Parts: sequence; structure tokens; C-alpha cells
Amino acid sequence: MREMVARGHGMASSSTYTPVIHSLCESRRVGEARQFLIDMAESGHLPREHTYKLVKDAIDDAGEEALPEELCQSIEDGITARYRHVMRIKPIMRSVTR
Repeated sequence: MREMVARGHGMASSSTYTPVIHSLCESRRVGEARQFLIDMAESGHLPREHTYKLVKDAIDDAGEEALPEELCQSIEDGITARYRHVMRIKPIMRSVTR
């Protein structure tokens, strides 16, 4: 993924990071998954709640170094804000589809 960006083949997005992170967790490469999640958040991409919890649980299970507390708070705040936004627009979406 980093090579893709370095070669000018596009920018990494949450759609790029997510499958890599999931794959790393499944392969028990937790330290790398942790770093990709950090890179993802630091580049301005908010992980989905499932991806965030997957990495946190994998870190706990493997006894790896925890994610930085400030980063966790930022991600959790972003997930909460996204949830609230979706809940606000859901009624609008229902009325449009009727």
C-alpha cells in the first residue's frame, strides 16, 4: 500500500486500510495491524467501529503495546460523531424512499 502511494497510483483511504488491517489481524501480525491503524488515523481516515475493536482485541489477546490513549479517544469520538450523524439522517432517508 505504501509503495502504491509512493509510485503515484493513488492515495490510501479507509477502503484501502481496512482490508489490510483485517488481514494482518487474521494472520496474527498484530503489531503491523496496530501500526496501520495508527497510520490510518493519523492520515485523517476514521476506522469503522468493527475495525477499531478488532485491532484493540487483537492487541489485548497478543499482549502487544496498547494504542496511544489520545488516539483511542480521537477514534472513539469520531465513531460517536459518525453514529450520531447517521441517526440524524436516517429519518430523512426513510421519508425520501417512500
